[in-house]
Parts: sequence; structure tokens; C-alpha cells
Amino acid sequence: MVNAMKKINLQDIISAAAQTAMVYNPTVDYDADTHSEIQQSAQAIIAEFKLLESALNDLLVYREKVELHLRKRYGVKFTQSPSDNIEQKMKRKRVPQKMRVEHGILDVLIGELYVKAHTA
Repeated sequence: MVNAMKKINLQDIISAAAQTAMVYNPTVDYDADTHSEIQQSAQAIIAEFKLLESALNDLLVYREKVELHLRKRYGVKFTQSPSDNIEQKMKRKRVPQKMRVEHGILDVLIGELYVKAHTA
């Protein structure tokens, strides 16, 4: 199986999607409750690049790397708790908006592909 991360440069795609979302809505942010711009960006990436459930593992590995970077660089601690307010943690640690939006798009991509995989 070809690694989806190598086949298409997902990091660049997510970065471009975050930049576009910020152009259309300068106040967009990582927000698990109201993430319409982020969700639209994630759905556009899935549709345009025909991402399948097989890309889910690659996305999870990539998210681990992103979270490790955020933990080392900004001191953001991630937990698996559903009550964990990631947006507030990242704002408190002064993570740049673009990185917060990229993380949000990545989370929504993972969620969309997970739902797709388990409802098919």
C-alpha cells in the first residue's frame, strides 16, 4: 500500500486549507463545537484528493507528530479526555492561529474519515 502522506503532501494541503479559511474568516480558530469553516475545508480536502479510510492511519501518525511539536515548542499537553478544551489550551500557550486552525482541520479530517470507515 502506498503511504498516503507521501503520495500527496498532506501537510502542505492542510496548511493551504488553513490559510484559505483564515482569508475568508480572519477570526477562524480551532473550535470543536462550531467549526464550519474548518469542517468545510476538511470535506473539500477529502473530496478533492479522494482520501479513503486507508489514509486514516497516516493521519493519526501525522497528528502525533504535530502534537509532539506543539508540546515541545509551546508546552501544550494533549489528553484523550472528551472534556479537554484544546482551543483554550492552545490560546493560553500562545500557539499561532494558523497552527491552531491546521490542528483543527487535521482533527476534523480524522473524524470524517473515521465516521466514513465505520458507517460503510
